Amino acid sequence: MEMSRYNWNAKETTVSEKLQGQVAIVVGASSGMGQATALALVAAGARVMVAGRRAENFRQLAEPPPKPL
Repeated sequence: MEMSRYNWNAKETTVSEKLQGQVAIVVGASSGMGQATALALVAAGARVMVAGRRAENFRQLAEPPPKPL
């Protein structure tokens, strides 16, 4: 990569900034990796739509995410 083509003044963005206000759809979100993915996306500021087989497990996803320390 040519050094002259790199924008040294570009602002670095975090994952949370990139996901803020974005919409994500997570299939398999009632347990396991799908649930963990949905929770992580919500914590990062995304609006998340979930689908899965066990509706009773979605109660945890409906709760607001815990505040960071």
